Amino acid sequence: MGVYEVTQKKDTLVLNLETLDLAMIRGLLQAFNGRVTAGAGTKPYLSVVLQPDEKPLELLQNILKAMADILTGTEREKAPQTGGAGTRKRDRAGFIKTNKEQNA
Repeated sequence: MGVYEVTQKKDTLVLNLETLDLAMIRGLLQAFNGRVTAGAGTKPYLSVVLQPDEKPLELLQNILKAMADILTGTEREKAPQTGGAGTRKRDRAGFIKTNKEQNA
């Protein structure tokens, strides 16, 4: 995922990244309802604001899981489609789901 440092500044978690990915930013903005800010300077970063009752470690786990899901979805989207894959739709967070996943 390219996260090499995580810090907390007051009510905000800051994740320093090796590179920024537009699909990743878009997915995190949707998943965390606009609580994400991205910085694309010499040290790219993402920051996510904690909600009042949210624990920093839980938020970090949720961010990393969302990042992994976004990366998996991006790779799945780039993969060539084979016969019988079915119709694909995006869920509320923008992740692609197959018919099998939608009907589960």
